[in-house]
Amino acid sequence: MQGITIPIRKDLDRLEEFFSSALGSGVDFADSAIELIIQNGGKRIRPVIFLLSAHLCGSSSSDNYRTAAAIEMIHAASLLHDDVLDDASIRRGSMVVRKRFGNRTSIVVGDYLWSKGISLIIRENNIDLLNASSCAVERLVAGQLLEMSNCNKVDMEVETYMKVVEKKTASLFAMSAEMGAIVGGIQGSHREVLYKYGTEIGIAYQLCDDLLDYIGGESTLGKSSGQDLRRGIMTYPLIVTLERANRCERDIIIEGFLSECPPDDMFRNICSIMDRYGGIAATRELISKTCFSAKEMIEKFKPSIERDALASLADLVMDSIQ
Repeated sequence: MQGITIPIRKDLDRLEEFFSSALGSGVDFADSAIELIIQNGGKRIRPVIFLLSAHLCGSSSSDNYRTAAAIEMIHAASLLHDDVLDDASIRRGSMVVRKRFGNRTSIVVGDYLWSKGISLIIRENNIDLLNASSCAVERLVAGQLLEMSNCNKVDMEVETYMKVVEKKTASLFAMSAEMGAIVGGIQGSHREVLYKYGTEIGIAYQLCDDLLDYIGGESTLGKSSGQDLRRGIMTYPLIVTLERANRCERDIIIEGFLSECPPDDMFRNICSIMDRYGGIAATRELISKTCFSAKEMIEKFKPSIERDALASLADLVMDSIQ
């Protein structure tokens, strides 16, 4: 990731300084929760996409770090709410806010970060930025609702799954890339290209996460594997496997999927079935195809270090499941 961020290193440094100083609420328990969020960190992949896209589109503003911080606040807010919905305890190998401070704190601090992020965007006095962010949040929530409506459904179709991913996960990636075009003053087809690039990266990112939940260990995931199966969340590798497996093996998968806590040997058996029927290989193939599509899109921009960095980001996502 370090090589990818070379063109925007100064912006990212300012982002980290600002992110730490701008989030104080004046309430001790909330500030302690926010400090935990900052400590847990992350790759800042959405701000990175925004800043690279902004540079690619000719924006040299020294204030872009504020919009980047707003993007990260909106993302962090969505995670705080996700952790409550998922009853999560660990993320990136660290205890989550809800586990240490409770669900109510996680929800309200999430609301605080939503409002703080939107407030920062409003201060940029750019209606296109505000429109892009509000539309993305609306799509994210719609995706979460669609996922909840399909929880524990064994007959979920690929088309529905892809709608969930495009709305819930890819919306913030697409928003980040599009906002880079906006601050760079780019309209029309090139702005649309960046939006589509962000969408493809977001879809590939979620596919990787869904696949690693079956084939990745705790050291890779920062949490125990098999969480989607245990929560009744149908994802692409499992959908493909169910379409291809014989009746007996489908029954094994469905039993594990509908069980509140499938035993480890059942989970391993399901992973074996998934591998045998090509669910893992099909997911890898779709990730590669989606990342290649993202790289093809940004070739419509003239060659630059920022374009190369965005292409390398697609490679980084693809490499995460090798």
